[in-house]
Amino acid sequence: MREPDGAGGLRVPRFKQFGSRLTGISTPLGGANWTAPISEREGGRNLILFLENRRVLYNPYHAENPNDCVQSIIEIRHYLIELAQHLADNSLLKAHVRALAAGAREFLDRIGTSERDGDWHLEGVGGSMDFQDGLGRMRAGYGQHLAFIAERFDLEIPNDLQTILPPVVTDDD
Repeated sequence: MREPDGAGGLRVPRFKQFGSRLTGISTPLGGANWTAPISEREGGRNLILFLENRRVLYNPYHAENPNDCVQSIIEIRHYLIELAQHLADNSLLKAHVRALAAGAREFLDRIGTSERDGDWHLEGVGGSMDFQDGLGRMRAGYGQHLAFIAERFDLEIPNDLQTILPPVVTDDD
């Protein structure tokens, strides 16, 4: 079905988003099932619940095995990509989720690994300086995005994750 585009022409309606959420079609009388996108607040809450037990985001470097950290970051990235697929295209949260996934990808690129090879040449407990620097950059970026998400959607950040949030601005600043 074509609709007027307001400029005298016709435009074809976009079914891309609907099609990606289509889960079934009934016949002979018709019908369709589809999955509604989750709300941004619910998506933000789910994100925080997922990240709150990811020690790679807040434990001291020396307390973590670098290989376990890399595996956890790969799992975080997969979760973020999946979450983004369930958010509306114009979602503000989706932009932050995609940025978080990009931060995970940047970390993996920085330490010179692919998700497939499982061989990331990390040095000892706490990893190399590149590992620590990359992880610090990722944590800082995650803190910025989580602070925005919590503020925008009125969500609580668990104590452990609060350690990566930016400092609170006071009257003395």
